[in-house]
Amino acid sequence: MTKFLRWRVVPAVCAAATFGALAMSWAVPSHAYFDTFMNGTIIGTLDKDQTAQLVSTFGKTLSETDDKQSVPFQLPPNAKGIPTEGSFTPLVTRTENGQRCRKIRSELRQRGRQPEKWVGWYCQQPGGEWKKTMLKG
Repeated sequence: MTKFLRWRVVPAVCAAATFGALAMSWAVPSHAYFDTFMNGTIIGTLDKDQTAQLVSTFGKTLSETDDKQSVPFQLPPNAKGIPTEGSFTPLVTRTENGQRCRKIRSELRQRGRQPEKWVGWYCQQPGGEWKKTMLKG
């Protein structure tokens, strides 16, 4: 490699390495935060089969259940032998931009943990799937 080429390549490689290290330093804390956030929740403790069952129940509730009708569920025990139970309750249904949208309340319970509750809006997409949406009311 000529002296001129080395003079141009080495700084470029150093700059790329510095940028890469800087980018990784930004990414690692946010990724670690997300992992910690999810692992600290009941949903973060669910295995693949439990998650699939929960998602199925959630979708059926949104698609088939009347407003204010609660749908209880119980998931099989996780690897530690702890079952998860709870309920989904559609609260309000309305149309937004031609899509059926539902506000739903969720409650999850697991032995040894505080219950987790949340409320959110989901709108049905043209393909039939439900997507989390930000709506007022």
